[in-house]
Amino acid sequence: MTSVDADEVVALAQRLVRARGQNPPGEEAATVAVLAEECRRRGFEVALDEVAPGRANLIARVGVGPEPGLLIVSHSDVVPPGDGWSADPFSGDLRDGRLHGRGSADTKGGLATAAHTYESLFRRVSHPIQA
Repeated sequence: MTSVDADEVVALAQRLVRARGQNPPGEEAATVAVLAEECRRRGFEVALDEVAPGRANLIARVGVGPEPGLLIVSHSDVVPPGDGWSADPFSGDLRDGRLHGRGSADTKGGLATAAHTYESLFRRVSHPIQA
């Protein structure tokens, strides 16, 4: 049975936070590269649509076919951290069971969860468990 591995989701979320991706000034390329690499590793069909130099939209598909699908729309950038941080805002550190850093909750954690969960779901639907 395929299941969601929380440690893998957290590790990907940490990599996404550490990729920074501030906008302004439009530094999403590193974050998009991490997510694209992960999606390819998981067997997704990946395309990048560069809307401006160094600023690409990522389109990742899994299980492409005539059946109805599910569309996830999100962003990968974060606003600059500003002043007042007591630790590196791009550390991606785990403390007290929580992921710390810019974008952890909006939306890099969600992107990591989606990439992992949809691959797991696709594998389960494509290869149902026989009782």
